[in-house]
Amino acid sequence: MSQPDNRCLLRVFFATRAEAPGVDVGDKPLLDALTRRGVSVEAAVWSDASVDWSSADLCLLRSTWDYHKHYAAFLSWTEHVALVTRLWNDVDLVRWNSDKRYLQELERAGIPIVPTTWVRRDESVDLAALLDSHAWSSAVVKPVVSADSFGTRRVHRSSAVEAQRHLDELLRMSGVMIQPFLASVETYGERSLIFINRAHTHTVHRGDVFGQGLKRSVVGSAEPDELEVALSALGIVQQPVHYARVDLVRDQSGVCRLMELELVEPSLMFDLAPEAAEQFADHIVRSIVRH
Repeated sequence: MSQPDNRCLLRVFFATRAEAPGVDVGDKPLLDALTRRGVSVEAAVWSDASVDWSSADLCLLRSTWDYHKHYAAFLSWTEHVALVTRLWNDVDLVRWNSDKRYLQELERAGIPIVPTTWVRRDESVDLAALLDSHAWSSAVVKPVVSADSFGTRRVHRSSAVEAQRHLDELLRMSGVMIQPFLASVETYGERSLIFINRAHTHTVHRGDVFGQGLKRSVVGSAEPDELEVALSALGIVQQPVHYARVDLVRDQSGVCRLMELELVEPSLMFDLAPEAAEQFADHIVRSIVRH
């Protein structure tokens, strides 16, 4: 890694994507917090071959929300970056968490996930029969490798032909997960618990992603059972977790269930909680200086 120049002590890259190469609005408070600490922050497109990743003290995965379209290339890129500088989160963690089948491991460890039927790529499945067997009138279909809700769709038993077409299209590209649509998403909503260095910093209420626009707001604190599930899921992970977003929902009985443990490129929604950005900036500077 090259030595930082005299104009700035530290240099950090925010890895982004070609379609939106700048810093995402949710990360602007983090950029500002790092800048105040004398850190040079640059947005760098992960797929840009001209970027010298070794020139940074840290590459922070942020809005790389197209990685599912170039999955093998993305994983290869993370391995390269991890060889020439720090990559957060860790490359092995990225490989594990970027495929949603990690949820199977968490479920085996006792974490209550949303009930899920897993379908292998190119496998044939009758969606209407599957919905009937579970008595699901509505379900959510999503690919096992996906970012920014790519391919995720709510399907209905009443429109099974169209839903089957969508499922078949996804299965030609990747494995698929099928989950019941939980009605509480339309009322209670989802809860996203954000963690910095495994410490809970803020909780965001997220409205129905399938409704009329995703509304977000910070809630005062997480419910005890939500925090318990989130911490239990994080406790399964052995590697350092510099940032995480834990997405939770409640089932028809009100039981808190894990939807996603996001460790790759989650929006941390610092625009709603700038004080959390300050905490993350402190953690970044301490970690770089320490090493």
